[in-house]
Amino acid sequence: MQFPIISQVPVFGVMVLVTLLACLLALVYDTQWLAVLGLVGGFLTPIMLSTGQSAQFVLMSYMVVLNGGILTIAVWKRWKIVNTLGFIGTWVLFTQWFVNYYTVAVFWRTLVFLHLFFLIYAFVPFFSYFVHASREHLTDLLLASLNTLVTFGYAYGMVRTYASRPAVGIVALAYTGLFFGMANLLHRRHPGNLEPLLLSQGLLFLILAVPMFVSGPWITIFWSVQAAVMLWAGLRLHNRWLCYGALALLLLAAGRFVVYDYGEVVAFRWGYVLPAPPADKLL
Repeated sequence: MQFPIISQVPVFGVMVLVTLLACLLALVYDTQWLAVLGLVGGFLTPIMLSTGQSAQFVLMSYMVVLNGGILTIAVWKRWKIVNTLGFIGTWVLFTQWFVNYYTVAVFWRTLVFLHLFFLIYAFVPFFSYFVHASREHLTDLLLASLNTLVTFGYAYGMVRTYASRPAVGIVALAYTGLFFGMANLLHRRHPGNLEPLLLSQGLLFLILAVPMFVSGPWITIFWSVQAAVMLWAGLRLHNRWLCYGALALLLLAAGRFVVYDYGEVVAFRWGYVLPAPPADKLL
């Protein structure tokens, strides 16, 4: 698929106006299918006006503006289908562009746009929860989780290639801080079913960050320390989700010790190297 939209500026402008008009009419007449029509037209615009060039900045700036409108409508009207279609359209267009045009020369620009899209769909249920002060639908929570996994998948591949594994660990820690901050703010104002999801996502990236910085038995040691801190915090804050997470991480650390670390520890203590398995066993 080929995108860009530079050489057909007048037509592009008309199609953008049509998209805006459809969304405005949808809000005025409270009709979500008009919003869906405008949204579909908005995502089809760069495809129909493709010139076979990358024009990343134009395409993705347009997608950011379009997604900003989606965020506004999704939060204000709580139209689930708008949020879902926007999510699908955004990542389909991004994936098609990424496969056809991405190079390390545009690493930083791509990383910025990637996380702008990520933040939009991470904050939709968060903002909606604050605006309407009610429990979020399971679809929104699953969509936010899937959005996180898709974004980190792209970020992992890009950062690992451009820099190193520890750099990926820094990205994972940034995700951890974001989700912990959102969970803390929600806990102070509107505790509910979104808070455990944010907390679990933060803990997941904290766990994932450890193997990016250390290796071998040190992974098990750091996971064990994390489990102890999480259990202490869960008991202190009377938060059962933190306690559940601590127990799960402790089981993970114990499993890793048995499967991977026990042989190395025994070999180190008794001063010998474990023999390599016979060649025929490796086949």
